[in-house]
Amino acid sequence: MTRALPGTKFSGGKMNIRMVCAVAGALVSSVAATAVAQGTLPAPTACPKRFAEAEPRNQSTWITMEDYPQRALREGRGGRVVYRVNVTVAGRAENVEILESPDSDLAAATMRVLTRRARFTPTIRDCQPVPGEFEGSLTWSAPE
Repeated sequence: MTRALPGTKFSGGKMNIRMVCAVAGALVSSVAATAVAQGTLPAPTACPKRFAEAEPRNQSTWITMEDYPQRALREGRGGRVVYRVNVTVAGRAENVEILESPDSDLAAATMRVLTRRARFTPTIRDCQPVPGEFEGSLTWSAPE
């Protein structure tokens, strides 16, 4: 015969599982609180940044010479392309929008580079990463 914990009920010969889970949860919470108080378990740490905007990571590595549009390279064209991207909680760029560009080849190359290589520290709200937005620019310089 199955023995019940005090306060548990039987239903059709089976113990009420919710009550067992509640009792087990209370025991685990009590053990964890005791461990923290005794110093055997680390106390939960506060988040370092409660609020932060998305920031680019390793931006200098995003563009290589292989990314330079061949026609623009031959013609010695370069310039600054201003963009806006949505930043995912994983820190990737999505929905690239070109705000300013001296040239359509450079704009297209910027969109490709951002989608493939751009990584960001995501936006933080209440210590949690959330989707965000970032505006920035990349400067394309043809070698002389």
